[in-house]
Amino acid sequence: MRAREVARLFPEILGQTHAEGTPFAALVETMAFLLEPADRRITGLDAYFDPYRAPDAMVPYLAAWVDLGWLPVRAEAGGEGLAMDRLRALVVEAPRLAAGRGTSRGLQRFLEVALDEVTIGVVDDDPARPFHLVVELPKRVESQRRLAELIVQSEKPVHLTHEVRIA
Repeated sequence: MRAREVARLFPEILGQTHAEGTPFAALVETMAFLLEPADRRITGLDAYFDPYRAPDAMVPYLAAWVDLGWLPVRAEAGGEGLAMDRLRALVVEAPRLAAGRGTSRGLQRFLEVALDEVTIGVVDDDPARPFHLVVELPKRVESQRRLAELIVQSEKPVHLTHEVRIA
């Protein structure tokens, strides 16, 4: 806040005495100086709630708000877990994922967003094996198989058995 904006917060009679060198002017300048860091932070507050603009440390917190806090986040490039950009995409997609939860299409969409892959097959209608779910991952995401296993285990209906295969 600028000193002029702080002065407007006081009764009008005090604002009339806001001249250079007065004790009131010094008080207003001091208040403006002390409020400046908080004002700067509040000005950019909306960025903390936008998954694509939030600082990396805030994204897992946002994920917890939409029931995705159980997902592991990759600490370094090449490690296991979700990359930060994939977690951001999942947080944005969370309402649609929640609407499709418990369906093969919902699980497929979750895996597509999490693994950044569009050719994931989910088969749940094999008459030879009722109540069994098969997820087929393309070869290029084989390194993320453990993450896919975790997602399938957490997102499939509880009464189904499952297997994750590399196609």
